[in-house]
Amino acid sequence: MNYFKMKHITLIGLLAFLSLSSLSIKATNSSLKMDLNSVMSDTLDTSSIIIPNVFSPNGDGINDLFKPTGNFTELNVKVYNRYGELIYTSHQLNEGWNGRTTAGAICSSGTYFYIIETDSETFTGSLTLLR
Repeated sequence: MNYFKMKHITLIGLLAFLSLSSLSIKATNSSLKMDLNSVMSDTLDTSSIIIPNVFSPNGDGINDLFKPTGNFTELNVKVYNRYGELIYTSHQLNEGWNGRTTAGAICSSGTYFYIIETDSETFTGSLTLLR
């Protein structure tokens, strides 16, 4: 009989990583499949958000916008430069930052900081704009 201990499952894209710890599961095909499905449904966070940490608004159609994605119905995005000046703000779900200030001026390459508020959580961090 094979036994292993599983604490939780973290899903990243299509890959699943198992952490070994406190929950014993008998390793037979049918029971393992059933137990993994129940553990995965309990640990999936449907309110998660994906926030890119780099973008390049160069017009090639790849990573041209800084745009958070996820399961939320309200979104407030604020982007600040390294001096703490608010340079971009949006409340639109389908809008992303194109590397320009709200007034339309082109922002230079570098590190910027964001505050993203959704209907349930607030996220802060940095992002890199590449030209």
